[in-house]
Parts: sequence; C-alpha cells; structure tokens
Amino acid sequence: MSGHFTLESIGDGGMVHLVGIGGAGMSAIATVLIEMGYPIEGSDIKESPYVRRLREMDAVVGIGHRAENLCDARVVVKSAAIRDDNPELMEAEKKGVPVITRAQMLAAIMSTRKGIAVAGTHGKTTTSSLATQMLLACGANPSYLIGGELNEIGGNAHYGEGEYLVAEADESDGSLLYLRPEVAVLTNIDGDHLDYFGSIENTADVFLRFLQLLPTGGLAVVCGDDRSAGSVGLDYRNQGGRVLFYGRSEVNEYRFSEEVIGESRTEYTAWYAGEMLGRVTVGIPGLYNAYNSLAALAVGHQLGMPTEQMIRGLGSFQGVRRRYERVGSCGGVQVIDDYAHHPTEVAAVLDLAGSVAPGRVVTVFQPHRYSRTRLLADEFGGSFAGADLVIVTDVYGAGEDPEPGVTGKLVADGIEERNPEKEIVYVPNRSELARTVVSLLEEGDTVLTMGAGDITRCASEILELLEEKNR
Repeated sequence: MSGHFTLESIGDGGMVHLVGIGGAGMSAIATVLIEMGYPIEGSDIKESPYVRRLREMDAVVGIGHRAENLCDARVVVKSAAIRDDNPELMEAEKKGVPVITRAQMLAAIMSTRKGIAVAGTHGKTTTSSLATQMLLACGANPSYLIGGELNEIGGNAHYGEGEYLVAEADESDGSLLYLRPEVAVLTNIDGDHLDYFGSIENTADVFLRFLQLLPTGGLAVVCGDDRSAGSVGLDYRNQGGRVLFYGRSEVNEYRFSEEVIGESRTEYTAWYAGEMLGRVTVGIPGLYNAYNSLAALAVGHQLGMPTEQMIRGLGSFQGVRRRYERVGSCGGVQVIDDYAHHPTEVAAVLDLAGSVAPGRVVTVFQPHRYSRTRLLADEFGGSFAGADLVIVTDVYGAGEDPEPGVTGKLVADGIEERNPEKEIVYVPNRSELARTVVSLLEEGDTVLTMGAGDITRCASEILELLEEKNR
C-alpha cells in the first residue's frame, strides 16, 4: 500500500489537525502526538470524555466540522468515518495542506519504536490491552495506542520511554498494510467488512499480506485453533516466515489447558513447547479471553520478559471499557455493556453470559452500520440463541447513508425466524429504548447492552431508571 508518511515532514513543533478527534482511535493518536511534543487541534461532532481529556492536555478541539477549525496545521489526519466533502478536508485541499489517514499517522508513530501490532477480526482491543498491561508489569514502559480504555490506567494511549509500542491493526479498509511492526498477532479471521473485502478469502489475503510485511527476524503469533487464521499462518511459515501458533489444541507451540471460566475471571495453565509456564488468572471472564491473554503471554515470552512478572501483570488486568463491562446492579438486576457488533462476537458474549448469569439473559442490541446489517442479517439471526429475551433497536449508521429496507427490524425478523419460540421486541425509537427495556425486566435478570454505536449510553439509562423504580 502506498502513501508513506514520516513525522519529519511535519517539522519540530508542527501543528497536527485531526478530523474526528473524539473517536477512540483518533484520540489515542492525538494523545501520543501531544506526549511527543506536537501541538494538536481538531474537531468532532460532539463532546465526549476523550474530547474533554484532550482539552486538558491543551489540545484545541472544536465541536462541529467547519473550515475555520483548520488553523496553522502542517498535516491533517482524518478518521475512516470522515467523508471527502468534509469542510475541513476541503479547506486543507484549498490551503495545500496534506491529508493522511489515521493508519498512516499510526505507522509514522510506530516507526519510532519496535512495533507490536495486534490484528484479527475479533479480540484486538482486549489482546493489545493485555499485552500492554503485561509489559507495564515487567517494567518495559511501552507506548500504546488502543481502541478502548484500560480500566487500571483510565486511558487508551501513552508514549512511553521503552522500546516497544503496542497498537491495534485495523483491517476494516485494508489500512493495516501501512504498518511495519516487528511482531504481529493474528487472533482470528471472520467474515466482516464484506462491503470492502467482498469475501472472507479476500480478507484472509489481506492478513497474509500484512504478515509478509514483517521484517527479517520478525515474528507472527497466530491462533492455530482458528481455521482461517491458522491457514494464513501456515502459508506464511511455508514462505519462510517465523510463526508461532497458540490455542487450546496440543499442536500449538503455546497452549492452555485446565481452564476455569468464572463470573469475573478466567484461569488456565499455560504451556510452551511442552513446558509448563504457570497458572494464569485474568480478571475478565470468557473462554475467548484465555485465547487473548495467551497471545499476549506468547509475545512477552518471545521478547524475553520474565514469566513470573508477565503472569502477575496479566493477573492484575481488570478489563477494558465496553468489554463485558459491569455497569452496575439494582433491584436484583445486573446491567452489563459490551462492544459486540458482529454475529460471532454476539454469540460468544451470550454464551459467556448464559454460563454465569443467575437468571434470564436479556439482550438489548443496536446493529452497527447499514452495510454490515444488510450483509450479515442472516448470521445475526442465529447468533442470539443464548438470550432469553432480545430487544432490538434501529441501526447506528456510523457515518453511512441509510439503505432502503435496511433497519433493525431486519435483524429482529432474522432472530425470530431462527428462534420462533424466543421473545423478540423491536423498538426503533432510541429515545424509548431504556424505558421499554426496564418495563420488561424481572428480578434476577442480567441485561446486556450490545453494539458499537451509542447503545452504551442505554446501559446507564437503564440503571438510572431501575434506581428510580426502586427508591
């Protein structure tokens, strides 16, 4: 992929303008650039905790996209959600200011450190967060740029003095091919972003091309239990690449066994090449988090980090915001928020909830993007088997234009078709959602708000209404 950009082209103290600065990925870029000494300006469509935090770091952030927001920037960085007709991009073109993508800027930042890039359809944020927490516990003082907030740190980005930089490698538009890490993790490959890739075969091809960009002496850590990822890893190994596989199966170099999944933790015994590394406990539930934490452990082990400190670091991990995050409980009802927005993720989270919840599992789901809803509607229909009651609201567009006939009802109808005995409620109006949910709850329920849009606000709204009801 072309479009190489270097920080040297900005010059010392050159202003950087970020359009869409309030998103998780863009705010991470802004935070690290500030810590590197660059003045930052930018804009977003609304206030947010990320925006407020950046202002506290002396970033100048405007609300609303306007040409006058662009002042003396040497370069403009745009998020994937920003359209070409954005007034700030048009003003940049008028002024002759170069415009680059978030991934190009991430690649430029990564070039200042030894990059550890976590790629895959699912699990990137948790795996990169676990790797960061582990390296911090080992005293490695890493830099990191993560798409979610680490609960222990209360942030998602930092430019550390250590030699390593941990970041997520976003495959949604192929932009991970800008990155040049020294270590790459491949968690899994699933059918997503098919509006861009067209097929899972094309998706796998992009991940293979990503591994092929690793330098001589670089390392790929690949989930051998995932069929598609494992196949890509084998292809890369056959081409002479250095690959180590991880998973539950004994054919993997790194594997876990004797796993115990609790309500708030995951435990297992970790092995490397037949040698026991130790008993690992992480403060987040789910079998998929055994995989995520083992991937992080494998990276650290290969970097020569002390095993005991790595295990201690993983043990101190208490999760990432919006990944099976406990928002609170009231009146015998527990409220949990999760970022799951793909059928595979939804099914995995509901499987976890069903194994630990004391009563009914009530899911409140907001489909994310019209293209994903259209392309994966049938798969969504089968992914809610683990819920006792499903409440679906309308699609969160995430910058996409609405498509005729593509609404949340498409998902609700698909679930009902696959699970005719299940109670399904469609609430298209987001403003009515929380009150409708609370009216359907019973003591002992576990409520899961799920999706990558603004459904996260519904979790706190539900909790507030429950508190009102129980006063």
